Amino acid sequence: AGRWLRFVNATASPSLTKATISLFGGIDTINILNTELQSNSNGSIRMGVLFIGSGYKKEINLRNNKFSNSITSTAKPASAITTDLVYSSLTRVNNMTIVGNHFVNIDNAVIWWEGFLQSATIDSNHVYWNDAQAHQGRQFQGFKINGNEAVFKIRYNYIGGSEPYCGGGPWSSNGFQSGFWGIHAYAPFSNDSSYIEHNVIKNIRATTPTTAFFSGIFGGGLFNIRYNTVGDSTNNQSISLANAGSSFISSGNKRSTVSNNLVAGIEHRVNSSSFVTGIEISSDSAQIARNNTVRNINVISATPFTTMTYGIRVLSRVKDHVVEKNEVFNIGSSGTSPLATVVGIEVVGLNELGGTIRRNKVYGLTLQNTTGGRIHGISLLQTGSWKIENNQISLTNGMHTVPVKIYGIYDSLHLTTPSSSTFDFNSIVIGGTQASGATESYVFNKAANGTTARFKNNLLINERTGGSRVHGIIAVNKHTAWLPGIMDYNMLVVKDSNTAVLLQNNQVSSLTTWKQTTQSDTHGFIAVTDSISVSHLFEDPAKGDLNIKTGSEKSWYVNGNGLPLADIDADYNQTGIRSISIANGPVDIGSHEFTPTIAPPALIVNGSHSPGGTETFSMNGRTVATINWSQQGELPTLGNARFYSGTWP
Repeated sequence: AGRWLRFVNATASPSLTKATISLFGGIDTINILNTELQSNSNGSIRMGVLFIGSGYKKEINLRNNKFSNSITSTAKPASAITTDLVYSSLTRVNNMTIVGNHFVNIDNAVIWWEGFLQSATIDSNHVYWNDAQAHQGRQFQGFKINGNEAVFKIRYNYIGGSEPYCGGGPWSSNGFQSGFWGIHAYAPFSNDSSYIEHNVIKNIRATTPTTAFFSGIFGGGLFNIRYNTVGDSTNNQSISLANAGSSFISSGNKRSTVSNNLVAGIEHRVNSSSFVTGIEISSDSAQIARNNTVRNINVISATPFTTMTYGIRVLSRVKDHVVEKNEVFNIGSSGTSPLATVVGIEVVGLNELGGTIRRNKVYGLTLQNTTGGRIHGISLLQTGSWKIENNQISLTNGMHTVPVKIYGIYDSLHLTTPSSSTFDFNSIVIGGTQASGATESYVFNKAANGTTARFKNNLLINERTGGSRVHGIIAVNKHTAWLPGIMDYNMLVVKDSNTAVLLQNNQVSSLTTWKQTTQSDTHGFIAVTDSISVSHLFEDPAKGDLNIKTGSEKSWYVNGNGLPLADIDADYNQTGIRSISIANGPVDIGSHEFTPTIAPPALIVNGSHSPGGTETFSMNGRTVATINWSQQGELPTLGNARFYSGTWP
């Protein structure tokens, strides 16, 4: 590897020696290059290979080194690089560069930094475990750096496996009882952007159950967390854990952007109540989660524990969060816990929480063996005002027939502080079947008394079957919060339109009655699944693709039948594609703005084709034309009349 020097701490009583190399006092520049440094630790977790003591140091450069602990040491808690945790306020470094190093068989922490730090570049390092003895440490902290005002560039690092680039066999651990932190960077007082990007954490297996937490990547401060991979796109057990809780990528503190990350291929075995989250935003500053993919997460839990599995979760007390263009799919639980819940995207918080959830795709959420569990596509909890628009949600619980509750959108916002939300241009499908049981499914469940300000141009379909409860479109448990006229221009498709709405006190209503009593969907459409099925309408609902089949006659059920909204010009696929005013033309219902490539179906004609008679022409249960024939003259022979919705007369 081109390394020239080797330093080994081979003392028989390693607990008497703090580190292989210790640096104290004021030093202008420290360069450690092309060197192997090995410890022989079996003592305090503060013991390190390289110890950086108190005092001012202008530059620290560590390049192309190998830091390791000796093979087959007993209970090795050594760290590779540490500072004085007791006198951290006296440790001051302007710039630290750690590039191209290998950290091998480090039991406790790769870098444990406490103290003043102006900037740090941590680039192209490899962290792996090739000792035949499994990792035993109670905790592992990869790059744990508390820099207060620092600016970080943490990129192209690999954590996991038994070889560089996370290769070889899995990093096997009997530890992690006190937690695992892969990358943990904290700079709460910095006003400059830091970056955590292009890092990979995978090929890790924990064998001992623990109630501790697993954190893949965390950035606390003004961070751009992007293009990282936690897990693997092809190996569904790339990270196999026994922790009680996990958050694989998370951000907090100041406004951060979490974008273009992949969390995938994770097996989570739990013997206690647990929270498992792909991407978590926990901050009192507005943040952005964009273009992330969370998929292939399986939580294996046993009775009687509660398990909560989330794709993306926002916990906050502020406005203006943006959650957009993310994909969450194939996550769920194969355990037997009766209290399991799986959620694609959830926002939860107090006071003025709010923002926009748009252009996301959620599908393939499953509970394989859970009776009475819950599946939510998008879940809104507590308070706040949200704009929910242009999302594609497809939930069927796969091939599993256990009785579970399924809600496309679960709205549990309260009125304890002013809160109202809008729901527009969403395409949501509920499907599948259950063998038995008293569990329901609704495309939209309004479970609390927050105000719905607008509900327009949504394409909502429920074709689920089985069990003794209703599989409907809308459940409104707080009827007083549903204002007249807020709901319009929606396309509602259900198995039985007579039992499609659930009101207070479990009162079931037909869609027709609901429309009349609430003055809702005056210009909307109702159909049954026997006349318009999911397979006829969408490109590939099994893979979450709810774009419309433009070559299907059924596409005319939604083409041009919506109402332009001045604040939404995008669809799921692109921005600037929708009309935002009636003068500029109509819009399509649902998340996909499109142009049909087939002529519309012939209109249904009813009435009397005779002198003095009246004939009506209808499509999708809606009359689009009426002819009152004269008493005199000869009536023409009518061909097939067609209605080209989307084109103004």
